[in-house]
Amino acid sequence: MTEHADAGVLVIGTLAKLLVVLAVVGTAGYDAISIASAQIGAADDAQEAALEANNVLVHQGTPQMAYAVALKYSEEHGETFVTSGFRIGEHDSVTVELRREAHTIAAAYLPRIKDYTVATVVFTFHDPLG
Repeated sequence: MTEHADAGVLVIGTLAKLLVVLAVVGTAGYDAISIASAQIGAADDAQEAALEANNVLVHQGTPQMAYAVALKYSEEHGETFVTSGFRIGEHDSVTVELRREAHTIAAAYLPRIKDYTVATVVFTFHDPLG
């Protein structure tokens, strides 16, 4: 009888360890994908916001309208628009700075990793033909 009871404890112990390992690996994987997605998504949105602002600036000619378009685009896509990061340069180039926070499970609490959970992207669009 004792041998049979010990076998059950071994199985439950092994399953518990496996469950803990899977939880840690799953959390790390989810956080890594979330951080990468925030970085890539913010970069794409900054590029598109700068492109749209440049188009408005070239066709309408007002910096206020270009600013409004970039702000609206960033808000529609869940980005934080950095007001001081919007600039209009030579030849109607437009610089846009956006921030996006990754939704993570554990990474936001780990000292060396939490800096990566906020993606800050600065993108300058310059029309090569203009």
